[in-house]
Amino acid sequence: MDSYQVFVGKWKKLTGVDLNLYKEAQMKRRLTSLYDKKGFKDFEAFAAALEKDRALLDETMDRMTINVSEFYRNYQRWEVLDQKILPLLSKNGGTLKIWSAACSTGEEPYTLSMLLSSHPLVKDFQIIATDIDDKVLQSAQKGRYHERSLQEVPDHIKQKYFTKEDSSFYTVKNEVRKHIQFKKHNLLADPYEKQLD
Repeated sequence: MDSYQVFVGKWKKLTGVDLNLYKEAQMKRRLTSLYDKKGFKDFEAFAAALEKDRALLDETMDRMTINVSEFYRNYQRWEVLDQKILPLLSKNGGTLKIWSAACSTGEEPYTLSMLLSSHPLVKDFQIIATDIDDKVLQSAQKGRYHERSLQEVPDHIKQKYFTKEDSSFYTVKNEVRKHIQFKKHNLLADPYEKQLD
């Protein structure tokens, strides 16, 4: 068995993530640059270190999952959702069930909750927000963000749905948070949510 496959086996045991489901060349490139930077000679040595060092394991998970997010990212798409899609989804009444897959640190599901909370046709909703990375899910559940994540948030939304903590940080209000359930999910291996809008 080659060095990379040894790493793949240990990584699955440590994280539950099967790297065989990802593009091998891309994974090898990311991991090789990280283990080179950390001074390991090959994948086996790197895997052995990951078993003993939780901080290194977390750093490696961060490197392999790309967590880029902000509130109301690509604002025009949120307008399309608000003006065209939500009226169609809401016309039958009932509870909307929405999935925010690969939610990272939570900006997308919180934006969805704010949008749905203020939409006149939406009566009730729930959002399932999932990611493979435990660390970003913990951050998302806290709902605390630096002001740079709120650059695209209109002022009236910011005032209505956030509490300003100090000069740089905001916390999402409970009325937004109560509709969201955060949980761990691997898009390539775990079963998908069903009956979603």
